[in-house]
Amino acid sequence: MRATCARKDLYHGIQTVSRAIAGRSAWPILNNVLIRSEEGQLRLTAFDLELGMECTVPASVSTPGSLTVPARLIVDVLATLPEAEVEISVDEQNQVNVRCEKSDYTILGLPPEEFRPLPEIPGDRSFEITEAALRDVIKQTIFAVSPDETRAILTGTLFILGEDAIKVVSTDTHRLAVRESPVAKASGEASCIVPKRALDELSRLLEDSDSGVTVFIADSQIKFIAKGVTI
Repeated sequence: MRATCARKDLYHGIQTVSRAIAGRSAWPILNNVLIRSEEGQLRLTAFDLELGMECTVPASVSTPGSLTVPARLIVDVLATLPEAEVEISVDEQNQVNVRCEKSDYTILGLPPEEFRPLPEIPGDRSFEITEAALRDVIKQTIFAVSPDETRAILTGTLFILGEDAIKVVSTDTHRLAVRESPVAKASGEASCIVPKRALDELSRLLEDSDSGVTVFIADSQIKFIAKGVTI
């Protein structure tokens, strides 16, 4: 793979998705970001098997393909580069080359075939909500989530999709927070528990805006799409 894009776009994109990586994993591939070329863009994905994040950045692709690179290392490299076009490529030994003006870095990656893809979530149960409304719902319930890892079911927030509204519930057995909010384009009924870490990262994206957030719910998974970022 070989592609060129603006340093600012690549840096911001990788910095965003790499927040899905909780820490150093025993499986090295989970510390890496997957970069895949598409027509006119690069798709960036990070996934630690609990939380996944994905976004795209504009790019000029000269050789299609994909690569993985350690998230922390590529973020550190991009942070040092000048504001100019960056060329990123990979060879057959999974050595990733990053060039920008007079700077030239080589980073050892891992085979992209080892990267676990994000789960597919059916689109038959979904809804839309504004950024402002979803941010308020999270803010008014997340404080009651339990920090006790021995009771895993209480370390997240329950989302329940009804006919035209969602109910969001958190409890640590001492406090109970319940919030309902109307939604648009609701399809089907479903519920699932969302880990606090996922809601923390989602909250960082959301603003006091009427822009829409699309949400897909499965029995044990949920997907949020906001500002071009998928969580």
